[in-house]
Amino acid sequence: MRPRPLSLLLVAMLALLPRSAQAQAPVDTLASIQAATDAAVRWLALLDDGRNAESWDSAATGFQAAVTQPNWVQSVLNARLAFEPFGERQRIAARYTTQIPNAPAGEYVLLQYRTRVSGERTVIETVVPMRDGGRGWRVGGYFVRPEREAGRGKREAGSGKRERGATEPPNRPTAPPCAGSPPTAP
Repeated sequence: MRPRPLSLLLVAMLALLPRSAQAQAPVDTLASIQAATDAAVRWLALLDDGRNAESWDSAATGFQAAVTQPNWVQSVLNARLAFEPFGERQRIAARYTTQIPNAPAGEYVLLQYRTRVSGERTVIETVVPMRDGGRGWRVGGYFVRPEREAGRGKREAGSGKRERGATEPPNRPTAPPCAGSPPTAP
């Protein structure tokens, strides 16, 4: 039985593809989520301890390129001050993705926490760790907002604006993430 010319062409084309295109290793999303969560917990501890400049130092390089350290420190103070102190966190969402709107392709984990803050209130914190080359998982974005209550409008952290209704679609994260930006529902 003689091979068909089309079959030979297909085999020849596959041989020319780079090895990475022939067999890409599957991503272990559970391991990625765990490593990203570990990085986020360490990073959030810096914020909780008021070590905002250190949080910038340990953030992803893209984050550092998007916002200067002094601007970051001020943004964190503006976004978090009304809620201090931050208490117990409960992770409510975790999602691995390779695409975030207005951000370069890469590996990201979108984490959301329901966090107790002063005055028996809760906020939603969104932390976006990303794989940062040889530096491993580093935080590339952080958002905080009051948790919406049924029937009441929401207030964006640091903006003073109110939006009506409790049924708005979830906001999507964009680059560069900032302390007072609205979060994403992963």
